[in-house]
Amino acid sequence: MTVQGNATTDSAAALLSAAAPAQADAAVLPLHEVLPGGAAWSALLRRGTLLELTDLEGIGTAALTLIRADFTAERLNLPDTMKAQKISRVAEGTSLMSDMGRALATVVEDTAGGHDPIGGITDEAGLTAVLGTSSYQRDRNHRWVSARTMLLIELEKHGLGKADLSDVVQVFSVLDVADDGALTLRHSGSEGARLVLRLEMDVLAIVHVGPHPYDDEPSWPGGAIGVSLWRAASGRHSPEGSGGAGGPGQRRRRVR
Repeated sequence: MTVQGNATTDSAAALLSAAAPAQADAAVLPLHEVLPGGAAWSALLRRGTLLELTDLEGIGTAALTLIRADFTAERLNLPDTMKAQKISRVAEGTSLMSDMGRALATVVEDTAGGHDPIGGITDEAGLTAVLGTSSYQRDRNHRWVSARTMLLIELEKHGLGKADLSDVVQVFSVLDVADDGALTLRHSGSEGARLVLRLEMDVLAIVHVGPHPYDDEPSWPGGAIGVSLWRAASGRHSPEGSGGAGGPGQRRRRVR
């Protein structure tokens, strides 16, 4: 297990090892990693993997996006996800759908009670407005960096770029919608809360830990998030798999 950031090794290990997801193959050792606030992570993951995100300090928020591994033109589409399932938040039972109408992942466990598919990500202008300017020369490793910048860096590690930046779920945050349409941000996580996704096709998963763009008084860098990878027990995945043909320009990519 790799542990960084504010969460102590012992406390993080205790939370991440508290219990395996119900659909996990307990005979296969999981991979655990702790991401401090401001950090980003990405991995090519196989269909049937369980991707678990854990709020380690009760204040963490993470932006999550998914891209099909072997045909990167197919990626997470949250407007279609919400419209097809008539939902305004991601919760247990939600299928995260691609822009080609296929399930990239399914939420199989959610102890937080919902996650935001509406708010988007932070950018430099938004963070400057609430946190002020920041630079490496002045702030060193404590400088803030937007989710947009960090997600683009992770995309570049896999040969992708700005055109491949897709929708994100803001994990452990919820936007409540009033009758007049006003949006109110609420942290849905708590210490030890977790979201577990079962991947329905091979995907590139990218996570950034940082404030929600609707947070008017964000703390930087915020709370740590645990990332755990489990193998799903036999038969615990969609029979359809990735489905469908890739199309022109399809890229075959090695996945874990």
